[in-house]
Amino acid sequence: MAVCAFFGIFTLFVFETQAYQYGNPANVVVILMAAATISATLFGALLLKEKLLLNTILGVLLAIAGIFVISWTSSVDLTLVFFAALAGIGYGLFSVLMQRFGLQGGIYLTKYLLLFGSLLLFIPFIITFEPVHIGYQSILGLLGLAIFPTILGFYCTTSALTYLPASKVQVIELSEPLFAMFFVWLILHESATIRFWLGAGLVILGILTIANTFKKTPH
Repeated sequence: MAVCAFFGIFTLFVFETQAYQYGNPANVVVILMAAATISATLFGALLLKEKLLLNTILGVLLAIAGIFVISWTSSVDLTLVFFAALAGIGYGLFSVLMQRFGLQGGIYLTKYLLLFGSLLLFIPFIITFEPVHIGYQSILGLLGLAIFPTILGFYCTTSALTYLPASKVQVIELSEPLFAMFFVWLILHESATIRFWLGAGLVILGILTIANTFKKTPH
């Protein structure tokens, strides 16, 4: 659990937050998610002896292409690429190690992953400690971020890894921008662009491809 927390929480959050200092957050998310998917696919083949099937490779490429179409911006710093890629590689390896160690998802596992992750993150917190002054609204915002994308996110991811290979879980997680767009439309009343719909179509096609949806069934 401690090893998984190191890659899935410590490595992810430390390098992701570093990457945000060097450019557009959209680029960070694109590189991170692409690196996580590729990392999970390659480490899955190396550590779990999963076969790199054609539909897996094609599905990964389609989904990553969709993410790039949705979020990529023209200017990018190489330092951003470096830190975002490290964060993604760590998260992809986390997914594979979860299955390599035979850890079963659920609230029990989630609370221990977050416990070890918090202990590890306490080290850079102490080293770079600065006084923080936050108000009532900030606390509510932080609680929302802690509960929904962090606690609930890790719970769902670890649960999914019980039923699916790490590479498939990572590809399906590339659907995140689709749900983000839905909530943007619902809460902020913003409409999606043609670029978004094109990228979304590629992501969905990639998910269906890696799930082998188009395989002909024998009659």
